[in-house]
Amino acid sequence: MNDLTLPRAHTKLDDLVLLTKIRLNALVVATTAGGYYMAAPAAIDPASLVTTCMGTALVASGAAAINQVMERDLDRLMNRTKERPIADGRTAAERVESVVTFTGQSLSVPPGATPVLRMDDKAYDWESDAVRHSARGHAQGVAFEFGKGRVVMLGEAGLLSAQVDPLGFKMGMSSTVGNDKQFALNLFHWLSGALK
Repeated sequence: MNDLTLPRAHTKLDDLVLLTKIRLNALVVATTAGGYYMAAPAAIDPASLVTTCMGTALVASGAAAINQVMERDLDRLMNRTKERPIADGRTAAERVESVVTFTGQSLSVPPGATPVLRMDDKAYDWESDAVRHSARGHAQGVAFEFGKGRVVMLGEAGLLSAQVDPLGFKMGMSSTVGNDKQFALNLFHWLSGALK
């Protein structure tokens, strides 16, 4: 399993080819060129033919991308389409760069589990004003497969809530600073099997 906060390793060129459906759209462009040739009066204007084919390629590729955005939830459920860049969560919109957490505890990551929200090397567990323990190697959550299912344990419950403290500080789903909502969605997609 991948860290739920990091993008998966695929080249941008691979994703572009899948997103724009270049193989399929090559047939659309070839059909356009054939229609242009058959409808042309006497002589074919090469610049006009190239412009027509380029415009057709751009429109067809854009339509393919828009279709994948609109159907990403269904695409995640089908074996044939679940590897598409948008369905697989490889787009910038599904990346989690930051979340806003409040408190909680750090968890040690057992062998075979994946850290979720890995703690910074300078992070610490606070016991009192005088006693603090290093949280190096810990995370605010762990994810792992167990039997036929999947489990996520979070030491920070406020992350999946919508809170505003008395001073107006927004946490969890109320935060407008972090990617908390997308993090929760990615987490639930992984738990449901929609993400690997």
